[in-house]
Amino acid sequence: MPWYGSHSYLNEYIRDRRCRKIMEIGVYDGENAVSMVEAAIQNAPPKEVEYYGFDFFSYYSSSEIGRKLEKTGCRFRLFEGNTLDTLPEAVKTLP
Repeated sequence: MPWYGSHSYLNEYIRDRRCRKIMEIGVYDGENAVSMVEAAIQNAPPKEVEYYGFDFFSYYSSSEIGRKLEKTGCRFRLFEGNTLDTLPEAVKTLP
């Protein structure tokens, strides 16, 4: 189990409520992102699941995280930078 926790309650929530859109602030290595997407695709085709991740991508690059998410088949967008700046701009364009 990673040092920051598995956040299994999030996966359970996503699965039980059939969530298809996921936003995460602080992506780190992308493992939690993949786990949440996998929970969502238990109830919906991968192409109907959307993931939006915000991070500085200091330790792991957005391209590394993107490769992990591509394997799930979901639709995703990654936003690089300080969330105080990127989130207000992104919400104007997000569903």
